[in-house]
Amino acid sequence: MAHKHSFEALDKSLRDIMSCCYENSKDKPFGGLTVACGGDFRQILPVIPRGNRADIVNAALNSSYLWPLFKVYELNENMCLQCNTLSPTNMINIKAFDSWMLQIGNGIAYDDVTNELLKLPAGIFPKTIGNPIESVVEMIYPSLLENCNCPSYITERAILTPKNDMVQELNTFIMDMLPGEGKIYLSSDTVCKGSVQTNEEDLLYPTEFLNGLQFNGVPNHEIQLKVGAPVMLLRNINQTEGLCNGTRLIVTLLGT
Repeated sequence: MAHKHSFEALDKSLRDIMSCCYENSKDKPFGGLTVACGGDFRQILPVIPRGNRADIVNAALNSSYLWPLFKVYELNENMCLQCNTLSPTNMINIKAFDSWMLQIGNGIAYDDVTNELLKLPAGIFPKTIGNPIESVVEMIYPSLLENCNCPSYITERAILTPKNDMVQELNTFIMDMLPGEGKIYLSSDTVCKGSVQTNEEDLLYPTEFLNGLQFNGVPNHEIQLKVGAPVMLLRNINQTEGLCNGTRLIVTLLGT
């Protein structure tokens, strides 16, 4: 994810430093030292604030004058297939999924390149009848009402979605399915008086505006919880007790 300028600056610095000790170091990449890099250009490109696709590609290491000097080693062995407990059917499914993921990375699995719509292989998604959200929940969480209090049942399942709006729809749908009466919790959104230089901060940042903001890693202004509902911890509270970012928990008691 590092910008190519970081590598180029390191290259020039090492050439100057190593030239004090070794001859011809100024003519060698990184002053003659071996530099190992790891990553996948399909996944971890540099982040350019407000940059377009061309800006991101131009900032990547493979756009640098240094890239022809690198020797590329590729990982070609799927370690998941080395498990002796896999059945022949599971091995075939893993190989097919692995091939499909590589096609996505190579840009040849798109059904509509302009709108970036992927062509999903048959069998990877359920046939939806009626409400598609209901079909997805039923496939991932079968017999939810009978198993919602089972920790292993909750930790073995998850629904991934790229947009926060869909997360909210899924959470609301699943919460309505759970038995019992829910309780709504509201955030306390205020403007820090010491962070602004005006006495009219309440007019600039009205509470209604703050309550409508949605960010990654931050709960919404209004959340509904029920006993038995799965929740995810978003902050590192006590890592020694396992209470760290990403820990999934189950609500057992609602506060007042």
